[in-house]
Amino acid sequence: MTPNGQVQLPRMGNFCLSTLGDRAIETDVALGADVSATSSNVQHVVKHAIDGDSHSFWASSSDPTATVDLHIDFGAIQNIRAVEIEWEYPAQAFELQVANGGLWSSVVSAAGNNLHVNRFRGLTLSGTGLRIQMIKPHPTLASVDGHTLYGIKSLRVMATSARLVVQDCGEAGDNTDARDKFFMSAVPDFDVGAAQIVRQTSGLLAAAEDHLGGLLASLYVAMPNLATCGFVAPSVAQSQQSSFASIAQAASSLVGGSSRVMEDDAAVAMASIADAHGLDLQGLHELVVGAQKLITNISR
Repeated sequence: MTPNGQVQLPRMGNFCLSTLGDRAIETDVALGADVSATSSNVQHVVKHAIDGDSHSFWASSSDPTATVDLHIDFGAIQNIRAVEIEWEYPAQAFELQVANGGLWSSVVSAAGNNLHVNRFRGLTLSGTGLRIQMIKPHPTLASVDGHTLYGIKSLRVMATSARLVVQDCGEAGDNTDARDKFFMSAVPDFDVGAAQIVRQTSGLLAAAEDHLGGLLASLYVAMPNLATCGFVAPSVAQSQQSSFASIAQAASSLVGGSSRVMEDDAAVAMASIADAHGLDLQGLHELVVGAQKLITNISR
Protein backbone atom coordinates (compact mmCIF):
# COMPACT_ATOMS: atom_id res chain seq x y z
CA MET A 1 0.00 0.00 0.00
CA THR A 2 1.36 3.39 -0.97
CA PRO A 3 1.53 6.36 1.45
CA ASN A 4 -1.45 8.00 -0.30
CA GLY A 5 -3.72 4.99 0.29
CA GLN A 6 -3.52 3.30 -3.11
CA VAL A 7 -3.03 -0.46 -3.43
CA GLN A 8 -0.20 -0.89 -5.93
CA LEU A 9 0.54 -4.11 -7.81
CA PRO A 10 4.36 -3.92 -8.07
CA ARG A 11 4.77 -7.02 -10.20
CA MET A 12 2.60 -5.42 -12.88
CA GLY A 13 4.41 -2.09 -12.85
CA ASN A 14 2.74 1.20 -11.98
CA PHE A 15 -0.76 -0.23 -11.66
CA CYS A 16 -3.23 0.14 -8.79
CA LEU A 17 -6.64 -1.11 -7.74
CA SER A 18 -9.55 1.26 -8.27
CA THR A 19 -13.32 1.25 -8.63
CA LEU A 20 -15.08 1.82 -11.94
CA GLY A 21 -18.73 2.77 -12.26
CA ASP A 22 -21.04 5.66 -11.54
CA ARG A 23 -22.83 4.18 -8.54
CA ALA A 24 -21.27 2.62 -5.44
CA ILE A 25 -24.39 2.99 -3.28
CA GLU A 26 -27.02 0.28 -3.64
CA THR A 27 -30.19 1.33 -5.46
CA ASP A 28 -33.27 -0.47 -6.72
CA VAL A 29 -32.41 -1.16 -10.36
CA ALA A 30 -35.79 -2.80 -11.01
CA LEU A 31 -37.46 0.62 -11.02
CA GLY A 32 -37.61 1.83 -14.61
CA ALA A 33 -36.18 -1.39 -16.07
CA ASP A 34 -37.79 -3.29 -18.94
CA VAL A 35 -39.99 -6.08 -17.64
CA SER A 36 -41.93 -8.87 -19.33
CA ALA A 37 -43.79 -12.04 -18.36
CA THR A 38 -44.84 -15.17 -20.21
CA SER A 39 -48.33 -14.91 -18.71
CA SER A 40 -50.29 -11.91 -17.46
CA ASN A 41 -53.79 -10.98 -16.36
CA VAL A 42 -55.27 -8.13 -18.41
CA GLN A 43 -56.14 -6.19 -15.24
CA HIS A 44 -52.83 -6.80 -13.49
CA VAL A 45 -50.13 -6.22 -16.07
CA VAL A 46 -46.48 -7.04 -15.54
CA LYS A 47 -45.27 -3.45 -15.01
CA HIS A 48 -47.22 -3.40 -11.74
CA ALA A 49 -44.59 -5.71 -10.23
CA ILE A 50 -41.94 -2.97 -10.33
CA ASP A 51 -43.93 0.29 -10.24
CA GLY A 52 -43.33 0.90 -6.53
CA ASP A 53 -47.08 1.12 -5.87
CA SER A 54 -48.18 -1.00 -2.91
CA HIS A 55 -51.79 -0.99 -4.16
CA SER A 56 -51.04 -2.66 -7.50
CA PHE A 57 -49.67 -6.07 -8.43
CA TRP A 58 -48.90 -8.28 -11.40
CA ALA A 59 -50.83 -11.52 -11.80
CA SER A 60 -50.53 -14.44 -14.18
CA SER A 61 -53.42 -16.13 -15.91
CA SER A 62 -55.38 -18.59 -13.80
CA ASP A 63 -54.40 -22.25 -13.48
CA PRO A 64 -51.02 -22.13 -15.26
CA THR A 65 -50.09 -25.47 -16.84
CA ALA A 66 -46.43 -24.56 -17.48
CA THR A 67 -43.75 -22.50 -15.75
CA VAL A 68 -44.31 -18.75 -15.75
CA ASP A 69 -41.32 -16.43 -16.16
CA LEU A 70 -41.02 -12.81 -15.11
CA HIS A 71 -37.97 -11.22 -16.72
CA ILE A 72 -36.28 -7.90 -15.91
CA ASP A 73 -33.75 -6.46 -18.37
CA PHE A 74 -31.38 -3.95 -16.75
CA GLY A 75 -29.80 -2.88 -20.03
CA ALA A 76 -26.29 -3.10 -18.54
CA ILE A 77 -24.32 -5.23 -16.11
CA GLN A 78 -25.42 -4.75 -12.51
CA ASN A 79 -23.77 -6.08 -9.36
CA ILE A 80 -26.75 -7.52 -7.51
CA ARG A 81 -26.55 -7.53 -3.73
CA ALA A 82 -30.13 -8.27 -2.65
CA VAL A 83 -33.50 -9.30 -4.09
CA GLU A 84 -36.85 -8.97 -2.33
CA ILE A 85 -40.08 -10.46 -3.67
CA GLU A 86 -43.38 -9.45 -2.09
CA TRP A 87 -46.02 -11.85 -3.33
CA GLU A 88 -49.71 -11.26 -3.83
CA TYR A 89 -50.14 -14.93 -4.73
CA PRO A 90 -46.98 -16.83 -3.73
CA ALA A 91 -45.21 -19.50 -5.71
CA GLN A 92 -44.53 -22.58 -3.63
CA ALA A 93 -41.68 -23.57 -5.97
CA PHE A 94 -39.60 -21.08 -7.95
CA GLU A 95 -36.10 -20.23 -9.14
CA LEU A 96 -34.18 -16.97 -9.24
CA GLN A 97 -31.99 -16.78 -12.35
CA VAL A 98 -29.43 -14.26 -13.61
CA ALA A 99 -28.36 -13.59 -17.20
CA ASN A 100 -24.68 -13.08 -17.95
CA GLY A 101 -23.21 -13.15 -21.43
CA GLY A 102 -26.54 -14.27 -22.88
CA LEU A 103 -26.70 -17.35 -20.65
CA TRP A 104 -29.10 -17.90 -17.77
CA SER A 105 -27.98 -19.56 -14.53
CA SER A 106 -30.02 -20.49 -11.46
CA VAL A 107 -28.75 -18.80 -8.28
CA VAL A 108 -31.59 -19.46 -5.82
CA SER A 109 -34.24 -22.17 -5.78
CA ALA A 110 -37.13 -22.82 -3.41
CA ALA A 111 -39.40 -25.87 -3.35
CA GLY A 112 -41.40 -25.22 -0.17
CA ASN A 113 -42.11 -21.50 0.01
CA ASN A 114 -44.88 -20.47 2.41
CA LEU A 115 -44.01 -16.81 2.81
CA HIS A 116 -45.56 -13.70 1.30
CA VAL A 117 -42.15 -11.99 1.32
CA ASN A 118 -38.89 -13.65 0.22
CA ARG A 119 -35.67 -11.80 1.02
CA PHE A 120 -32.35 -12.82 -0.51
CA ARG A 121 -29.44 -10.82 0.89
CA GLY A 122 -25.68 -11.12 0.81
CA LEU A 123 -25.71 -11.88 -2.92
CA THR A 124 -22.65 -11.37 -5.12
CA LEU A 125 -24.15 -11.66 -8.58
CA SER A 126 -23.39 -9.83 -11.80
CA GLY A 127 -25.73 -9.83 -14.75
CA THR A 128 -27.74 -7.89 -17.28
CA GLY A 129 -31.05 -9.48 -16.37
CA LEU A 130 -32.98 -11.20 -13.62
CA ARG A 131 -35.65 -13.85 -14.08
CA ILE A 132 -38.12 -15.37 -11.63
CA GLN A 133 -39.18 -18.76 -12.94
CA MET A 134 -42.35 -19.80 -11.14
CA ILE A 135 -42.79 -23.57 -11.16
CA LYS A 136 -45.67 -24.34 -8.80
CA PRO A 137 -48.26 -22.01 -7.24
CA HIS A 138 -48.98 -22.33 -3.54
CA PRO A 139 -52.04 -24.61 -3.14
CA THR A 140 -53.86 -22.30 -0.71
CA LEU A 141 -52.09 -18.93 -0.47
CA ALA A 142 -52.25 -18.61 -4.27
CA SER A 143 -55.81 -19.89 -4.66
CA VAL A 144 -58.73 -17.64 -5.61
CA ASP A 145 -62.24 -19.06 -6.11
CA GLY A 146 -60.85 -22.51 -6.71
CA HIS A 147 -58.21 -21.35 -9.22
CA THR A 148 -54.47 -20.97 -8.63
CA LEU A 149 -52.24 -18.25 -10.06
CA TYR A 150 -49.05 -16.29 -9.41
CA GLY A 151 -48.95 -12.68 -8.29
CA ILE A 152 -46.16 -10.27 -7.35
CA LYS A 153 -46.93 -7.01 -5.57
CA SER A 154 -43.37 -5.72 -5.43
CA LEU A 155 -39.99 -6.80 -6.77
CA ARG A 156 -36.89 -4.96 -5.57
CA VAL A 157 -33.39 -5.61 -6.90
CA MET A 158 -30.69 -3.78 -4.95
CA ALA A 159 -27.50 -3.41 -6.95
CA THR A 160 -24.52 -1.23 -7.75
CA SER A 161 -22.71 -0.54 -10.99
CA ALA A 162 -19.32 -0.15 -9.28
CA ARG A 163 -16.66 -2.84 -9.77
CA LEU A 164 -12.98 -3.29 -8.97
CA VAL A 165 -10.52 -2.68 -11.83
CA VAL A 166 -6.76 -2.36 -12.33
CA GLN A 167 -5.60 1.00 -13.72
CA ASP A 168 -2.46 3.05 -14.08
CA CYS A 169 -1.89 4.56 -10.63
CA GLY A 170 -1.89 8.10 -11.98
CA GLU A 171 -5.09 7.52 -13.92
CA ALA A 172 -6.71 5.82 -10.92
CA GLY A 173 -5.90 8.81 -8.72
CA ASP A 174 -7.56 11.26 -11.11
CA ASN A 175 -10.97 11.36 -9.41
CA THR A 176 -12.98 13.45 -6.98
CA ASP A 177 -14.39 10.71 -4.73
CA ALA A 178 -11.33 8.75 -3.50
CA ARG A 179 -12.45 5.61 -5.29
CA ASP A 180 -8.82 4.46 -5.55
CA LYS A 181 -8.19 4.75 -1.80
CA PHE A 182 -8.21 1.80 0.60
CA PHE A 183 -7.94 1.77 4.38
CA MET A 184 -6.36 -0.94 6.50
CA SER A 185 -8.07 -2.24 9.61
CA ALA A 186 -6.29 -4.38 12.20
CA VAL A 187 -7.77 -7.82 12.91
CA PRO A 188 -6.28 -9.36 16.08
CA ASP A 189 -7.57 -12.88 15.38
CA PHE A 190 -9.14 -14.79 12.50
CA ASP A 191 -10.42 -18.35 12.78
CA VAL A 192 -11.07 -19.97 9.39
CA GLY A 193 -12.59 -23.01 11.09
CA ALA A 194 -15.34 -20.94 12.68
CA ALA A 195 -16.28 -19.50 9.29
CA GLN A 196 -16.48 -22.99 7.80
CA ILE A 197 -18.80 -24.13 10.60
CA VAL A 198 -21.09 -21.17 9.95
CA ARG A 199 -21.24 -21.97 6.22
CA GLN A 200 -22.09 -25.61 6.90
CA THR A 201 -24.78 -24.90 9.49
CA SER A 202 -26.33 -22.13 7.40
CA GLY A 203 -26.78 -24.63 4.57
CA LEU A 204 -28.48 -27.08 6.93
CA LEU A 205 -30.74 -24.33 8.26
CA ALA A 206 -31.76 -23.29 4.75
CA ALA A 207 -32.53 -26.90 3.80
CA ALA A 208 -34.58 -27.42 6.98
CA GLU A 209 -36.50 -24.21 6.30
CA ASP A 210 -37.32 -25.36 2.76
CA HIS A 211 -38.39 -28.80 4.03
CA LEU A 212 -40.65 -27.26 6.68
CA GLY A 213 -42.19 -25.07 4.00
CA GLY A 214 -43.02 -28.11 1.89
CA LEU A 215 -44.65 -29.87 4.85
CA LEU A 216 -46.68 -26.77 5.65
CA ALA A 217 -47.96 -26.54 2.10
CA SER A 218 -49.18 -30.16 2.35
CA LEU A 219 -50.80 -29.40 5.70
CA TYR A 220 -52.59 -26.37 4.24
CA VAL A 221 -54.21 -28.64 1.67
CA ALA A 222 -55.10 -31.37 4.19
CA MET A 223 -56.21 -29.04 6.99
CA PRO A 224 -59.97 -28.95 6.16
CA ASN A 225 -60.16 -32.75 6.36
CA LEU A 226 -57.97 -32.91 9.47
CA ALA A 227 -60.08 -30.33 11.25
CA THR A 228 -63.27 -32.22 10.37
CA CYS A 229 -62.16 -35.65 11.55
CA GLY A 230 -60.03 -34.48 14.48
CA PHE A 231 -57.05 -36.46 13.19
CA VAL A 232 -54.51 -34.65 15.40
CA ALA A 233 -55.00 -35.40 19.09
CA PRO A 234 -54.88 -32.39 21.46
CA SER A 235 -51.88 -33.81 23.34
CA VAL A 236 -49.88 -34.13 20.11
CA ALA A 237 -50.92 -30.69 18.97
CA GLN A 238 -49.96 -29.15 22.31
CA SER A 239 -46.55 -30.82 22.14
CA GLN A 240 -45.99 -29.46 18.63
CA GLN A 241 -47.18 -25.99 19.70
CA SER A 242 -44.68 -26.00 22.56
CA SER A 243 -41.87 -27.04 20.22
CA PHE A 244 -42.72 -24.40 17.64
CA ALA A 245 -43.10 -21.76 20.37
CA SER A 246 -39.55 -22.45 21.52
CA ILE A 247 -38.21 -22.23 17.96
CA ALA A 248 -40.21 -19.07 17.27
CA GLN A 249 -38.83 -17.45 20.42
CA ALA A 250 -35.26 -18.30 19.41
CA ALA A 251 -35.81 -17.00 15.88
CA SER A 252 -37.43 -13.85 17.25
CA SER A 253 -34.44 -13.17 19.49
CA LEU A 254 -32.12 -13.50 16.48
CA VAL A 255 -34.25 -11.10 14.44
CA GLY A 256 -34.54 -8.65 17.34
CA GLY A 257 -30.82 -8.79 17.97
CA SER A 258 -30.02 -7.94 14.36
CA SER A 259 -32.33 -4.92 14.41
CA ARG A 260 -31.08 -3.30 17.63
CA VAL A 261 -28.88 -0.25 17.53
CA MET A 262 -25.33 -1.50 17.20
CA GLU A 263 -22.87 -0.33 19.84
CA ASP A 264 -19.56 -1.36 18.29
CA ASP A 265 -17.94 -2.77 15.17
CA ALA A 266 -18.09 -6.33 16.50
CA ALA A 267 -21.87 -6.13 16.85
CA VAL A 268 -22.17 -4.78 13.31
CA ALA A 269 -20.06 -7.68 12.03
CA MET A 270 -22.18 -10.22 13.92
CA ALA A 271 -25.38 -8.77 12.48
CA SER A 272 -24.05 -9.14 8.93
CA ILE A 273 -23.31 -12.89 9.25
CA ALA A 274 -26.84 -13.98 8.35
CA ASP A 275 -26.97 -11.72 5.29
CA ALA A 276 -23.54 -12.86 4.13
CA HIS A 277 -24.70 -16.49 4.19
CA GLY A 278 -28.02 -15.82 2.49
CA LEU A 279 -30.16 -16.42 5.58
CA ASP A 280 -33.40 -14.51 6.09
CA LEU A 281 -33.93 -14.69 9.85
CA GLN A 282 -37.08 -12.60 9.64
CA GLY A 283 -38.51 -14.98 7.07
CA LEU A 284 -37.56 -17.95 9.26
CA HIS A 285 -39.39 -16.38 12.19
CA GLU A 286 -42.50 -15.80 10.03
CA LEU A 287 -42.40 -19.39 8.78
CA VAL A 288 -42.16 -20.89 12.27
CA VAL A 289 -44.94 -18.65 13.60
CA GLY A 290 -47.08 -19.72 10.63
CA ALA A 291 -46.44 -23.38 11.47
CA GLN A 292 -47.37 -22.74 15.07
CA LYS A 293 -50.68 -21.13 14.07
CA LEU A 294 -51.47 -23.95 11.66
CA ILE A 295 -50.96 -26.61 14.34
CA THR A 296 -53.21 -24.61 16.66
CA ASN A 297 -55.98 -24.47 14.06
CA ILE A 298 -55.78 -28.21 13.39
CA SER A 299 -56.10 -29.06 17.09
CA ARG A 300 -59.35 -27.10 17.51
